[in-house]
Amino acid sequence: MSDDKNNSNEVKDTSTKASFVDPTTAKSVQASALVSQNAIIPGSIKPRHLVPGLTHDGDMYYSKGSNFGRISAGTTGDLFTIIDGVPQWSTLLSSTVTELNLLLSDNTIADVSIIKHGFAPKAPNDTTKFLRGDATWAVPVVVESQFNFTDITTADVSTTKHGLTPKLPNDSTKYLSGAGTYTVPTIVESQFSFTDVTTADSSSTKHGLLPKLSNTATTYLDGTGAFSTPTGSTPKVRQVSQAVNDDVQSTTSSNVDLADMSITMTVLANSKMMAMFTSNCSHSSADSLVLFNIDVDGGGGVQIIVTSPVSSTNGDRQGAALNYESAALSAGSHTIKIKWGEHSGAGTAYCSTRTLIVMEVTA
Repeated sequence: MSDDKNNSNEVKDTSTKASFVDPTTAKSVQASALVSQNAIIPGSIKPRHLVPGLTHDGDMYYSKGSNFGRISAGTTGDLFTIIDGVPQWSTLLSSTVTELNLLLSDNTIADVSIIKHGFAPKAPNDTTKFLRGDATWAVPVVVESQFNFTDITTADVSTTKHGLTPKLPNDSTKYLSGAGTYTVPTIVESQFSFTDVTTADSSSTKHGLLPKLSNTATTYLDGTGAFSTPTGSTPKVRQVSQAVNDDVQSTTSSNVDLADMSITMTVLANSKMMAMFTSNCSHSSADSLVLFNIDVDGGGGVQIIVTSPVSSTNGDRQGAALNYESAALSAGSHTIKIKWGEHSGAGTAYCSTRTLIVMEVTA
């Protein structure tokens, strides 16, 4: 202690001695220091006064019961820690860090970022958000350009799950059905549900639906697609009468009354009579002619000449038909009858099934 003789602050008093165990040698070592009875004078105690065995850089001593324990200097990367109450160097940071070694908190210093590796940020407790490339949690926005579809059907929509639209069939007559297949739809009447919208109504430029009815019995749908009242008078059938017979008639004359083919009506002034006649006929000679004529009040009307292709006496080889509309008649009784006959100049004409229908039509 000769190198401290010149220290005027040193109090030379009773020396205090202590012993400690050097952990490197397991031997007891005596250490002494000058300690004032009243106080420790600053600058009066040197490291070697307490622990004269400090000879290596980084050595440390600690209290161990009534003795001292020595800790040699650690190596680069070691962590000074306490294990079971004993201070010591640990190689924890130099070895593999396991999940059990981690003690995480709400500190964001070690979170990953765009400039360094790190921990995942604390989860936002929101299942709609995902960690983005800028280290923030956000709801993903998927745009069309990010899709890359193939011909795989795994993700197609079905009756059991949502999904993608199946690949189109390249057939404009087919549509996607509720079963997830493309089929040609069958539309039945019960599937229609019409409203008061006129967009699909028929017009002079396009086909379409019948316009909603006017609920007026005197109006009719005209060519413009509107319901209107027709101008002028509407013909009406006032009365109808019919005569029918199927027995076979024959004649060699050229213009006689046909049996049972006569109808008389009492009509209004300016009424008209319309007649429709049908019959089967034949001739005794092939390719010969049979004549039929509608007569109105004995004044004649229209006629038809029929050729019988083969010889027959049954009156069933050739059909004949006549339609007639009279001029406006005076009020009173008027008669329409059928006249017929042989028209070739020789032979016999035959007639079988025949019908005459007469109507009175008023303006």
